[in-house]
Amino acid sequence: MIPSVHNLATLLNRFDCAMLTVIDAEGRPRTRPMTPLKAPFNGHLWFHVGADGQPASEIGRGADVSVAYGAADAGPYVTVYGWAIVLRDPPYVRSVWRAASEGRHLPHTLSKQLICVTARAAEVWDAASTASRRIFAFSNAHPMCEEDSAVAHEAAVAPRLVVSSGISCAQ
Repeated sequence: MIPSVHNLATLLNRFDCAMLTVIDAEGRPRTRPMTPLKAPFNGHLWFHVGADGQPASEIGRGADVSVAYGAADAGPYVTVYGWAIVLRDPPYVRSVWRAASEGRHLPHTLSKQLICVTARAAEVWDAASTASRRIFAFSNAHPMCEEDSAVAHEAAVAPRLVVSSGISCAQ
């Protein structure tokens, strides 16, 4: 079976928690649990920034990150590598939140920031055989600019996958 964006999206929807790794100002990796928003996967992963804003300050104006997903009781395991930005446009943050949370309004107690990770590559390990690894590379993954995030998100084209075997496919 040739992997696709749909297959990756299906895998990612299984997980309620992810581990986001960012390199801090001193060059050390900082990893923290994040709750992914259940927005439709189109090459972007979305995370709500907590009130402390710590991951947002480490990402700054953009950063290379990795996002790991897994559960001890059920595989597979997935790692997504990409470029993260912090979106601070309140109307846009509310619209993404509503789309991902089935129309619920963004609670006032939460920060008005989102982290958007534009996927550049992903690795998938089957729980039965951790030696079996498939590598995906998104050939047209371009980071979104905060200034035009709404336009970029609305006009997003399904990413084209390049599989390690050299086969390319689109969703």
